[in-house]
Amino acid sequence: MAGAISRGEHNRLWEMILSAAQNSINEDSIRGMLIDAVNGKIKEYKNEGIFKKLFVSIGEIIGGIEAGSVANKIINAVNEFIDEAKNNTSHPARQNLIIPSSNSRKGSPAAISMLMR
Repeated sequence: MAGAISRGEHNRLWEMILSAAQNSINEDSIRGMLIDAVNGKIKEYKNEGIFKKLFVSIGEIIGGIEAGSVANKIINAVNEFIDEAKNNTSHPARQNLIIPSSNSRKGSPAAISMLMR
């Protein structure tokens, strides 16, 4: 795999992965799921203590904490990251390709080889 990466053979796969990720993250349905997840984390955070609950509740009431805004910031950050990776074949994210196999979290050489064709 290291040889394939050094020859840039993984770039075609990365182009597909990055484009698909960017298309997905910008879908309204994904944004809705992200807002729900942010709301869930805000609720969990509020349950960690009385002061957290008090200050987060005040922030929600006065508009200082809003899940939609947080979701948009996350989406924007992901888009920026993907744009950087798409426009730079030497981007650190493109230097690794880990494809889990059924029995290992380190990846399957056979799966990597199949994808590199």
